Amino acid sequence: MQNDDRNPFREDDFASRNPGAGDAFREDGYGNDPYGTDPFGRPRGERRSAGPGAGRFLDEIARLVTDAAGVAQGARREVETAVRSQAERLTGSLDLVSREEFEAMRDVALRARADAKALENRVAALEARLGADADKGAAASE
Repeated sequence: MQNDDRNPFREDDFASRNPGAGDAFREDGYGNDPYGTDPFGRPRGERRSAGPGAGRFLDEIARLVTDAAGVAQGARREVETAVRSQAERLTGSLDLVSREEFEAMRDVALRARADAKALENRVAALEARLGADADKGAAASE
């Protein structure tokens, strides 16, 4: 690949390759430059005043946007209320228990499980003792 110092976008290269360009690239950037003006023939960067009715128009747009935001907020609240009431109606028909009732019953079940385990251990100890007494009685009768 050849190292070429020519920049295809430099002004002097553009003018040399396009003989009819003339002063297409003046220092101020306008002139005959096809890219120096906007579609209306004004130099790029030049601003046009908005006119006397623009303030009213923008105020009206701002008011409409504000009203639309308020309507959206109201619709959001209405949807939330409808969803909440439907959820409460549905959960009411399912015979669900409250968190407090569930926690209380869980504690009762845990205590019952612990008591059952203690009773199992006690029965096992009594059976072992009864088995030891039976072995002693059998050995004594022999």
